[in-house]
Order: sequence, then structure tokens, then C-alpha cells
Amino acid sequence: MSVIDRAFLLYQQGYSLRKLSSIFKIPFTTLGYKFRNLYGKDYIKTKNKNGILPIIKEYLRNPDVSDRDKRVIREWMNLNLRNIIKNDLTHSNIPLFTDAKIEKLTKQEFIQRERFKYYLTDYEYDKQY
Repeated sequence: MSVIDRAFLLYQQGYSLRKLSSIFKIPFTTLGYKFRNLYGKDYIKTKNKNGILPIIKEYLRNPDVSDRDKRVIREWMNLNLRNIIKNDLTHSNIPLFTDAKIEKLTKQEFIQRERFKYYLTDYEYDKQY
């Protein structure tokens, strides 16, 4: 696997071009140029922020997961990285959410419903008087 291929795999995992530039000692503009030539002009769209990788990373950051389990998850991820990224690209229109994202969306929905109830209550109150 070439350096550019390895850099693109890391890009798919969420690394920025500048971070990859510092890791591989290649100017970030050159990396962007190589990615455009190898993977197409819309290579930026291939990064799936609602795919499997963010979920795996959330588990790796979770303090409740033991070090042994984290090691097993990392080994599995490294062995299956190409398949994970391929799956993320194939199913990019189907979002997968991390626990943190679900919690955030739930809070947003709750706040909207509370606002709705508040306005509905005021409207009903005005109607009565």
C-alpha cells in the first residue's frame, strides 16, 4: 500500500489534510492534489461523519470500556478498516449515530416539544379568557 493510500485511509477516519501533512511530511496541498487525482474531485464527500468509524471511536474514548476490550476493538478495526470504510461509502445515505449524537438529538427534540407545549398552553389560555 502506498503512502498516499495510507494517508487516504486516515483521511477517511477523520484526520485533516494538515494533520496528515505533519504525519507523512508531505505538503497538505500535495495531498489534496493526489487525492483529487486518485479518488476524484469530490473526494471530500467520501468522509462519512455518520458512519461506523465515529461509533468505534466513541467506544474507544469511553472510560467504562476496559483497556483489554479497547485493545481488541483496535485490533479488529485495524484488520477490517478497508471493509469499514467501504461500507461507510456504500451506505453513506444511511446515517449511524453515536450515543452522544442520539443524546444531543433527543435534547433538541425535547426542547422543541417544550417550546411547543409552552406556546400551545399560552394559546389555550388566551382562548379561555
